[in-house]
Parts: sequence; C-alpha cells; structure tokens
Amino acid sequence: MSFKEYGEQKIHLARKDHFNIPNSQELNQMKEENAKLQQQLDEQKRAISEVEGGLFYTRPLCVPKKRSIANKNMIGAGLMYTIAEIRTLELNLTLEQIRHKEATLRKGVNYAWVFEVLL
Repeated sequence: MSFKEYGEQKIHLARKDHFNIPNSQELNQMKEENAKLQQQLDEQKRAISEVEGGLFYTRPLCVPKKRSIANKNMIGAGLMYTIAEIRTLELNLTLEQIRHKEATLRKGVNYAWVFEVLL
C-alpha cells in the first residue's frame, strides 16, 4: 500500500492483489449466512417482545386528596397491568369484557404497597 500527498490531502493507493475479492460461490455463501443471521435477529426480537410482555406499568386508581411529606412523591395508587394484558384487552375484548377483566385485576392487586396518608 502506498500513498501520495496533494497538499494537505493524502490519497492511499493499493493494488487488487492486496484484497481478497470473493467469487460468486463465496458471495452466495455470505448471502446465506446473512439470511441466517437475520433470522436469528428476528427470533431475538420476538423473544424480547415476549419478555416485554411481562413488564409492568401502573394505571392510576385515584389521586390522594391531600399531599403530605410522606406521599409527596407518590403519583397515586395504581393497578398493575402487564403490557401483554393491555394488548389483549385492547385487541380482543368488548367493553363489558374489559370491565370484567379490570375488576378481576383489581381484586388481585397486592395492596401492601398501596397506602394513603390522611391528614
């Protein structure tokens, strides 16, 4: 490999024999490997989305009437829904079924972490 300088610019020169240029068989093999890697990536994306289905976020039930120092940072009590449950509720259920599912989830909430400080 050599280079030539033109003022502040350098141009690097190389001969063809310095590079490993693949033939058509090698190119086809590379394409197959890329397809396999793409398939693995798609499988990993599916696995990640399934894991995200187990993540929780809260939906407020109520907002405290008075904010004290103890609950200053509390946004409000909430129900825990998984993302997958919300997607199911949004996609497949009627309004009556959604309300029934929400009532079932309300009954199953662990109230140990929910508190309200009354002044």
